[in-house]
Amino acid sequence: METGRVDPSGAQTIKNAHAAGIEYVDGYIFPCHSCGNPGGQVRDTVNHLHSSGAKFGMLWFDIEGSWSGTHAAHIEFIHGMIAEANALGIKWGIYSSYVQWQGITGNTAQFGAPPLWYAHYDDRASFSDFSPFGGWKKPSIKQYVGNARVCGVGIDKNFY
Repeated sequence: METGRVDPSGAQTIKNAHAAGIEYVDGYIFPCHSCGNPGGQVRDTVNHLHSSGAKFGMLWFDIEGSWSGTHAAHIEFIHGMIAEANALGIKWGIYSSYVQWQGITGNTAQFGAPPLWYAHYDDRASFSDFSPFGGWKKPSIKQYVGNARVCGVGIDKNFY
């Protein structure tokens, strides 16, 4: 999903990853807070992936960017996404960083500690830099390089 809409290339990208032999392949939503309908954004994404035959392990909610409004409104929106994912039986996690989580949610810990994929572009494939935030004591994945070039294609590098 890209800015609140289903990414038309997402399902094929997931299928291509499986065809290339990548063992763990997940989905990703970059929600549009100002668009509203958080459950609908999740449902549309999941329905698109399922109808396209794209099998994924988890769905990651990208909580970053400029969200207008209050922390309470942002937290309610995230709850809406989570509720729909749970209703659909989808495993989910949060992609964010301390700075983004703090700015959007006020560093709330009320979601417990779902799997966390955090970004810190320090070029180190390690969790040694992680400092707890938002209820997370440890991460699941770290994105440590953004937009690297491999075979002429831009990729992000992740560690888990």
